[in-house]
Amino acid sequence: MNKLEAIIVAMVVAFLAVVLFSSKAKADTWLSATITSYHSDDTTSKTSTGKHNSQNFGLGFEHDVDFVPHSRFVGGFYDNSFYKTSTYVGLSYMPWTVGPAKIGAMFGVVTGYDNNNVMPTILPTVSFEGKTFGANIGLMPSWSDRGTGIIIGLQLKMKIK
Repeated sequence: MNKLEAIIVAMVVAFLAVVLFSSKAKADTWLSATITSYHSDDTTSKTSTGKHNSQNFGLGFEHDVDFVPHSRFVGGFYDNSFYKTSTYVGLSYMPWTVGPAKIGAMFGVVTGYDNNNVMPTILPTVSFEGKTFGANIGLMPSWSDRGTGIIIGLQLKMKIK
């Protein structure tokens, strides 16, 4: 089993543990679909095509946890900006509410970048949620050495529990 497969297995086991053993009676669980991203600077891309991948399709989940208020366990996979598959696992923390928006960040680890090593990540996020459907907008600061500029990513999501 390679590193990526081990991370995926660990992510699934952790998700199942959180869902099965969560003491929060009304915990929400969401299925998320990573859809697209916008790169503010595609002129200096270091991809083989010269352009970053903006079709970042993938699947993930979010599940409320009770050990930190305003938090969810998150995990999933997507096609990243460099045309590789990334997996991620972490905790979203959304402590502020402004109108219909929840504002915070996702803290975790991600693969698929820098020789597929596991990298820590902090992704500032704004989330909009209705009773059944929602969206997450993530903002990644510029990676000047990769010519990405600022990256804005979009996930659509649906409550499943």
